Amino acid sequence: MSRKLQSHSNPSLEDLPEELIFYILSRLPETTIIYCKCVCKRLRYLFSEIRLPKCLLIYQYQSMIAGKHHPGILQLVEIEEELEQNHLLRDPFMGIDMTKLFPRSFIFLAGSVDGLVCLWELTDECDRTHICNPMTREHMTIPKQNIHVKFFLNVTYGFGVSLAGEYKVIRIVSRIVRGDPVKVEVYTLGSHHWRNLDVSCKLNYLRLWDHGIYFNGHIYWIMGNQLLSFNLDKEKFQLFPFPPPPKQRIIGIGNSYLGVLKGCLCYLYKSDNAFIFWVMTKEHKMKKYWHIELDIAKSTLEITSPLLVTDGSNDQSILFVQNRENHQLVAYCPETNKFEDTKLSETNFRIYNYRPSFVKLQNFQSSARIHVF
Repeated sequence: MSRKLQSHSNPSLEDLPEELIFYILSRLPETTIIYCKCVCKRLRYLFSEIRLPKCLLIYQYQSMIAGKHHPGILQLVEIEEELEQNHLLRDPFMGIDMTKLFPRSFIFLAGSVDGLVCLWELTDECDRTHICNPMTREHMTIPKQNIHVKFFLNVTYGFGVSLAGEYKVIRIVSRIVRGDPVKVEVYTLGSHHWRNLDVSCKLNYLRLWDHGIYFNGHIYWIMGNQLLSFNLDKEKFQLFPFPPPPKQRIIGIGNSYLGVLKGCLCYLYKSDNAFIFWVMTKEHKMKKYWHIELDIAKSTLEITSPLLVTDGSNDQSILFVQNRENHQLVAYCPETNKFEDTKLSETNFRIYNYRPSFVKLQNFQSSARIHVF
């Protein structure tokens, strides 16, 4: 509630209306917010009430160095809103070196929701699943999975929160032989073990290690020429058709992606002459309705591969693409036709939307040990 300015000779931040205080504090970088929360209870309360800015998680890594596994760097990048253009602010203090946390391991980002990040660690001996919060610098290893990954070719993850508020991790594992049954297991944060699920629909055409996208209580994957959906409340799978096929063929199996654009699920593919963005505008009686939101001429992004499309400010979009020649990561705004170099260059990138939060892992009352990095 607003308070009137107190008339005394030493004005302070506390004299301002609370709404204005929240606005001022919300403009601070994430690193400053972390430091300020440690000053006093008053600042901790104020920062717990503000909505932190929209960010991105950019994971840059090399698949293998000198025949050995090599984890990469997880960067936290803020989308700064300006009048005519979105800019990316990268705070070097918010980077996380996975080499120090998980030496000699492959690390994959399996999803992010409400400030929490799911990581999949793969070694020659075993695989483990971790949950971390880059803002609180906490991480924990959740209980061991029921299914051993070394007996399977493909492992696909999903991470999200149900409408009932339960955070869940899902694993879909399949063998190299297409006819073999697919196994599915689910873990609810705060529980003590994974649960195996019976699956009625066939899940044999999921892309290799292509982890799902969370949106509105569901996790989505591309499966062949269909859209696979998992309802986190009912714990049921459904298959849906994609939008009408393009007049021009899709170039390569890896040139179609899922994302969130304009507050809707988005399907992006790269055809012979364009980048096409479909958004799912509504769902009614088991049918999904799509329309084309963006259509970018291929000549604009000729030597690039799309990685993520997301919403910026002022009703603008941001498309992240990687230059196939120099491996640089570039942000492109279709509405303004402007590019921004992220100053990041690596063989491989994974990018996720990220909304920072100060959710403590202790809130899940798990028996897992919580580490601070």
